[in-house]
Amino acid sequence: MSRTTFFTVALGPYELFVLPYITSVLAHNEDARVEICVQDADRFSHTNANAMSLLAGFFGEDRCLIRNVTTTGAPPSSVRFLETPSVMTEYTYIGDIDILILESVSEIHIRRMSRQGLPYSNMLRPGRQALSGLHFTRSDAYYPVMPPEHTNLNRDEYLLYALVTGRGWGTPPEGDHRPGVHGYHLSPNRPPLAPIIDGRRAPSWGLHRSDTHFLAYRGLMDSSVWQSLLPHFDDRYATLLGLLDLGLVFSQREYGLEPGQPAESLLKSLPLVRNIVEG
Repeated sequence: MSRTTFFTVALGPYELFVLPYITSVLAHNEDARVEICVQDADRFSHTNANAMSLLAGFFGEDRCLIRNVTTTGAPPSSVRFLETPSVMTEYTYIGDIDILILESVSEIHIRRMSRQGLPYSNMLRPGRQALSGLHFTRSDAYYPVMPPEHTNLNRDEYLLYALVTGRGWGTPPEGDHRPGVHGYHLSPNRPPLAPIIDGRRAPSWGLHRSDTHFLAYRGLMDSSVWQSLLPHFDDRYATLLGLLDLGLVFSQREYGLEPGQPAESLLKSLPLVRNIVEG
């Protein structure tokens, strides 16, 4: 029986992240199932039938569900906070489809919830009535979703704040950060390596943050499940993995390769990543 549902939405070009997301979640979280909303579940399941069969063989038939999105009138970034999982588990982790999960998640957040005395684990955005987009919650503390009247559906993190506080829950202390993204964030809105802009490090894929993630990544890459699924990944995702691997050359000494300046500059290019994802 799964304890936590990893719940998210993949629309448009973000469907390319679905298979690797499922693989990385289930490979590192024995207590989890994954549920993902897409625009056309029948089409996705037909197109990826062999890959989905492999996932079922490795992890079991009941640990992954691809279904249609039902929410209308909200941007894709907000939809995951408005949809409800079809299977209700004790906990739900609402996250980003473009994160490669590289650790076990539930206990990290459950301990934090206990310490803070809240039924969810997240962080307050400094100076804003907004929570981060990665939300771990006791399911009965979040569902059914009840948007307060006049809530702006177009601002995802403000929407999440309104949904949580609208149920009467308090917020974490400002400055108490969430426990990271639990892996590498291959976002098309970030370059693999962080450029310095106005003296500050810009958001990136987080390749420099954790030696533990690096070791987990190497283990996942060598695993039989990853090697079996890899030929079924979208070609664009394979290209992103190439950028990820090259980026780790600059971030992890264990690779044992000398970085070169041209490649390092390339990996700080946001347009490059966006062009890959958008095809």
